[in-house]
Amino acid sequence: VYAVFYNSSNPLEIFPEADPATFKSVGEYYAIDDEHVYHYSYHRGHVKLLEGVKPDEFKLEYEPATGANARAGDLLFRNGDVVTEEAED
Repeated sequence: VYAVFYNSSNPLEIFPEADPATFKSVGEYYAIDDEHVYHYSYHRGHVKLLEGVKPDEFKLEYEPATGANARAGDLLFRNGDVVTEEAED
């Protein structure tokens, strides 16, 4: 599975370890397959495997205090980068 970055010197960027049969875009430049979560950025020109993030725990969710646009368990993400870990009660 590849992302195409038209304005890049390397226009084809692979989604590492992606399973073409289960791969799908879920919005906000995130994609999942049965085992992985990815962020792809046309601005940065890269595909990033979100290490250790499980697709069944991942969801798009806006968090106004941090600007996060996704969550996986206690991890919050903004544009594919970890923003913070929520404090335990």
